[in-house]
Amino acid sequence: MGQFNDPAGPGTEWGALVIDYQNPLDLSTYNNLRVKIWSPKICTMKFKLEGISPAMEIDKTVPDVDQWVTYTVDFSPFAASSFSRIVFFFNAGVNGEPGDVYYIDDIEWTTAPSLPALEDFENGAALFWGPLDGNTVVHGTFNGPGANPDPTGINTSSMVGCYTKGSSPFSTLQAFLPVDFSLTGYPQLNLDVWAPAGSATVTMQLVSPSQGNKEVTRDITATEEWITLNFDFSDYTGITDFGALNLIFDGGTAAAGTTYCIDNLGQSISTADPCEGVEAITNILDDYECQRNYTVFYGSQFLDVVSNPHLDVNNGSTKVGEFSDPANDPWAGLGMETVIPIDLTLYNQLSIQIWAPMETPILFKLQGGDGGVTEVWDTITTPNTWEKFLIDFSAPNGSDYKQLVIFFDGGVSDPDPHTYFVDNIRWRRSSYNGCVDDHETTNTTISNWKYFANGHIEATGYPFAILDNPNPSGINTSSKVGEFIKAGDGDPWAGMFADLDAPIDFKGNKTMRAKVHMNHIGNFALKLENSAIGEPNIEVSVPNTKTNEWEEITVEFPTATDDAQYRRLTLFFDLLINATGEDVTSYFDDIVIGDGECLTVSAFERPQVEYFRIAPNPASSFVRIENAEMVENLVVLDATGRPVQQLRTYGEQDVEVDIANLPPGMYILVGYNPNGALVANGKFVKN
Repeated sequence: MGQFNDPAGPGTEWGALVIDYQNPLDLSTYNNLRVKIWSPKICTMKFKLEGISPAMEIDKTVPDVDQWVTYTVDFSPFAASSFSRIVFFFNAGVNGEPGDVYYIDDIEWTTAPSLPALEDFENGAALFWGPLDGNTVVHGTFNGPGANPDPTGINTSSMVGCYTKGSSPFSTLQAFLPVDFSLTGYPQLNLDVWAPAGSATVTMQLVSPSQGNKEVTRDITATEEWITLNFDFSDYTGITDFGALNLIFDGGTAAAGTTYCIDNLGQSISTADPCEGVEAITNILDDYECQRNYTVFYGSQFLDVVSNPHLDVNNGSTKVGEFSDPANDPWAGLGMETVIPIDLTLYNQLSIQIWAPMETPILFKLQGGDGGVTEVWDTITTPNTWEKFLIDFSAPNGSDYKQLVIFFDGGVSDPDPHTYFVDNIRWRRSSYNGCVDDHETTNTTISNWKYFANGHIEATGYPFAILDNPNPSGINTSSKVGEFIKAGDGDPWAGMFADLDAPIDFKGNKTMRAKVHMNHIGNFALKLENSAIGEPNIEVSVPNTKTNEWEEITVEFPTATDDAQYRRLTLFFDLLINATGEDVTSYFDDIVIGDGECLTVSAFERPQVEYFRIAPNPASSFVRIENAEMVENLVVLDATGRPVQQLRTYGEQDVEVDIANLPPGMYILVGYNPNGALVANGKFVKN
């Protein structure tokens, strides 16, 4: 057994025992922590998992003293996260007293409890299965229970159910759920699926008479073998009248006569990664949730991801970073390193929110480039609230920086430790000028347009949409454009506005240009609003002269002052023209402020994203890509989307990637061509 002597005296309330595995824990199956503890007092035991993913903690009350008690701590809701340490807090949150001794023994990981299967077909069908509405022509036929056509791999059971699609591309198999079906406590449905070659997706719908269908779609990761798909319905646990379950195989694909097999339908706690499918936004360093796009090279022992203890209107984030600044260490800090050098040409304003317990100096430092370091000092002036900082790095002393270091209480040797909270660390642009909205890249796309005064379009919450160019010809052959719909019942001044994260700077040329595509003669208008220095709003409309083709319109703002710092841009089609009674759709693209041009990404030339051929897979020391000839730069992302490795490939066809130093787990390979466009991706597993 192990003996833990709890430290005594002030500041000892978080004395802890740590088990560091160095590598990520596999919690996919064994995710319940079982441990025996002997305690000398009634207290709270805190069990915490730490590592790459945000830390998770669970408290247990110790009701019995001076005896061994077995505790089981269920970490299965976090099975998809990545942890490498277990931390035990004895008498958590309370200062220790002299003589406090705890004992611990038989620490083990066990499997989580599970519910009986809803359907396994072994003793007949537990649920009633059949085509939707009983329509066999449109929705196919169900055959089951029947013999397992492939009793190998993960499913060697004798009996399964098989379904053949009907004539509809959305051919649907339906089952009626038990009357006591509930998602409470077990919001995930798991299903074994055998799909033929070429299959891509399975959509599961839960049918509620009061709330309608709620659906989750999962990719088919392998065909002609049994796989288990997990459908997480955690967002719908409040619905209590689900009565039926629908399955749609390869929805939208006309594949009448294609047969799929299913088995072992059951419920479980959620194992889904909440960040699955979230693409990394490279100018965000850390939001302590899904955008964690760096590695900590300095001060990791002082940083934890915790639930936001100061949730308010200034910061509504669920998770934040907690930095425990130690006593008597004037240069303790948080060092963040990116795989790719930080590009400061456009995004050079560091934005960060900090909650501090006191007024104190703070130092922001860029280093690791080919020149000297760049340091910017600031001061925390409003303690005990979330304070936002915008640090100007537009004039660095070098380039190719990969490291940012933040020193809390910088340079001060304080005899007392302090706790700071940080969040939403990202790079922002200093101003808007040149090409600002061509809908092709993150840097040149305004995506937060919102409709106003626009009748049913606004009332129903119709979102702004970026679509394929409906007419890639003439002056605009680009791939993507913005859509504007003027509702038939909208006001004459119906439009869209976008709040910008930096001010407009004309740099002397007080014009804006945009390409528009309209099916009628009317006008296009732009409005500048929310001046930081109180300048009046400016609104200018210009008639269009062409229909059903792209036309560039120039809007002039001669009365705008040089430093008005407008931070809201509003656009209109047919400003002050009455709605027609029918919805009218127009398109816009390539909004340019002042001088400059938008580079066209042609709809005819847009590179197609290919799949890498990767071998071996799984692998332990290296993987080989056999079709990398279109790739100039290769980036390895971990399962959270965080870059962990970069390689220049220079268009070589066969490329080897050294993965020996990566922790075990799943990784994503993404390849970019010399123009920076994504052209290929793939996945591999590191043993």
